Amino acid sequence: IDVTINGACSSANVVARLPTEGKILRIANWSDTQRLSGALVELNDGSLLEYESSPNTSVQGSIAPSHAESLLEPCPWIAGLHSAESTAGQACNKRIVVGVSRRARLYFGERILSDACSSFILTPTHQFLSYATLGSRSQLRFIPLSALADYDPLMGSEENVVTLGEGYEPRNVERGSRVVAILAEAPTTVLQLPRGNLEGVYPRALVLPFVMHLIEKGRYGEAMEVMRRQKIDLNLFCDMDPFNFLDGGVASFIAQVDKIDYLNLFISCLFDGDITEWKYRVPAWFHRSTNNDTEESWKKKDNFDFPTKVNQVCIKMREVMMQFESDGKTSTGTEVNGDHYLLPILSTFAKQSPPKLEDALSMIRRNALSKGSPCSDNKSPLLGERAQSSIQYLAFLADYPLLFDTALGMYDFDLARAVARNSQMDPKGYLPLLKRLRSLPESMAKYEVDIRLERFESALTHLVRSVVTASDTTEASVDLSTEVMSKDDQHFERCLSFIEKHKLHRLGLVLYENNVTCRNKILVSLGERLLSEGDGQAAISIFCSVDPPEIDGAKKAAQICGDWQSFFALLDESIAKDSEESKSSQRMYFADEIANEIAAGMNAVCGKRQGYERAARILLDYSKDVLGAVDMLIKAEMWSEGRRIARLHGRNDLVKKCIDAAVSYGLKCIDDFDNRAIEFKETNKRYQKCLVLRKDAKRKEAAEGLLDAVADDTESTFSMASNLSNTSLRSSMSGSSVGSVTSVSSVISAGDVSTFSMISEEDVMKHKSKYNKLGGGKKKKKKK
Repeated sequence: IDVTINGACSSANVVARLPTEGKILRIANWSDTQRLSGALVELNDGSLLEYESSPNTSVQGSIAPSHAESLLEPCPWIAGLHSAESTAGQACNKRIVVGVSRRARLYFGERILSDACSSFILTPTHQFLSYATLGSRSQLRFIPLSALADYDPLMGSEENVVTLGEGYEPRNVERGSRVVAILAEAPTTVLQLPRGNLEGVYPRALVLPFVMHLIEKGRYGEAMEVMRRQKIDLNLFCDMDPFNFLDGGVASFIAQVDKIDYLNLFISCLFDGDITEWKYRVPAWFHRSTNNDTEESWKKKDNFDFPTKVNQVCIKMREVMMQFESDGKTSTGTEVNGDHYLLPILSTFAKQSPPKLEDALSMIRRNALSKGSPCSDNKSPLLGERAQSSIQYLAFLADYPLLFDTALGMYDFDLARAVARNSQMDPKGYLPLLKRLRSLPESMAKYEVDIRLERFESALTHLVRSVVTASDTTEASVDLSTEVMSKDDQHFERCLSFIEKHKLHRLGLVLYENNVTCRNKILVSLGERLLSEGDGQAAISIFCSVDPPEIDGAKKAAQICGDWQSFFALLDESIAKDSEESKSSQRMYFADEIANEIAAGMNAVCGKRQGYERAARILLDYSKDVLGAVDMLIKAEMWSEGRRIARLHGRNDLVKKCIDAAVSYGLKCIDDFDNRAIEFKETNKRYQKCLVLRKDAKRKEAAEGLLDAVADDTESTFSMASNLSNTSLRSSMSGSSVGSVTSVSSVISAGDVSTFSMISEEDVMKHKSKYNKLGGGKKKKKKK
């Protein structure tokens, strides 16, 4: 039928007639926008036909059976796709036909997708089958078209449920709502409510894929508008394809998003992490571009360092925005002035981890000085409106006290005053501080600032470079004797005190590298500090590195840490110029002292036996005390070595002493072994008595009918032995105690479990029953 409409007149002409096998229930065009020359035909029995028109208008078209699977029952409302796309994004010849029956059942072939469906619509643009359900909780649901294309009737039901259910969460709608249309160029669904009015909604199932397609195509400006209205996390811009976004997407993003507030919003929303992993997952059916570069970027996404994402994006955006300002125009040709992107650049400085507030304040100062803010001659350009507004914006991203300390740490007191001007700080607090700092020499002013900010390394550097004057402020812990010291000595003593207080010896050695005297004093101070911290070996090295070496300090460190080899080496070096008699006496004195300390274990650097051995060697080498050395070896139970040393020095009396000590130790060991053997035998006898008592108790119980069967006597012998403590065997299991146990009519009994228990003949803990002695002799009274 050819229908012609011309103004108020219309006409219908029958062009051709095509016979069918039955009455036609429904004719519907293919939902594919490319297929305009054909139609889907449904007969009353539910069978499907396809009509194909001919390009030649003089030749009639043809009707043939459809390749789509027939619906389970006739459906008055149908829709179909002529060529669907699979999950891999490849076109296939599979037909997709969906219909709703008169009983509100939604069919896809012979499968029921919903048993309470009011309406549906196929949207090839958004790649979804959307339908509204009926019932007390009506919902707008979505199924990806690619999932329908991959549907296989031969698959198990569970696999098909997973395939068809991989969409976004449904949206609740008013009961009785019907789907009227879904806009092709916007993620908008038009619903007709039961009252007849129309309402447009933006379901997440449509919004998220729509935004993802815009980002993938590089249409960042449109995506930003949609994401702001729908409150979608802006991290999606980067997380979809981070490598592509950083390579060329940042420049396009900044050029398309021309509103400064939008750029600031994007930067403030950044965080380290991949939002597509947990919040906005990219489904497997999402249509990806066929561009090879894009596919490679998707594969490389796993290699991206997301913990540093914020820093990477901020650095790249800052570079691009500064380049645009330098060129005077964006990549799209839009003209920009020199400070157009000032606020977003400040946002990138504040957003980085850690924040680069110094760079941000430097940019504000540089911009204020270059622009020449309209201030009077006696005021700083930093107090101008432009600079103050920039500082206020930066304070929105960071606290004012932190900004003030940062400006103070830049040693720019005008900038610090400009930051504090709009803060909640009391002028009585910061104005006198800034005035006093301005009055000090430069190095001392920087020193005071570093002390305030606890930047002690920088403070020491400025203190060393400063010149001490009578007006300089000194720390309360430093007490200088100005009567015997020059100004340079006073200044160094102050620096040394500061070094010791804050443990900055390494930096002090660098600063005083060319001053040998000061460097030696710092090394001595470092050695004393290491010695107080218990690091004696390092202290020895430090004391020895002094020029000339600090022998006394090194000997003290060696004595404390138990390094007797280094101690005596240093001792010989310190007494090298003394007489031989003096050397010998000092060696003997220190040998006795060190040997006694090591033998007593005062240094706790070795075991007891090793300590005696070392003490013996010290006495033998440095004091020639053979008797003391042999005594130490005997205490260390090293009789062979003691005998060897005694023989070497011709001391037969000491040889006999070593032999007697060894024999005495052997006899002691034999006596101890004999005592243990006797104790073991006594324990075995007590254990045998316990076994006898146990057997008697079990026989008695079996005779009285308390046990149904007599278990094997040897069933739990070893388990009983394991639970019997040695303490009870030694303390309470004597012969008299066994007799006392039997005399009071008590027995040691044990069941199948390996534990002992004392049970008397009259057990008060048993309940009365006709099956035991307590209640067996009594009869139960009958109720009247």
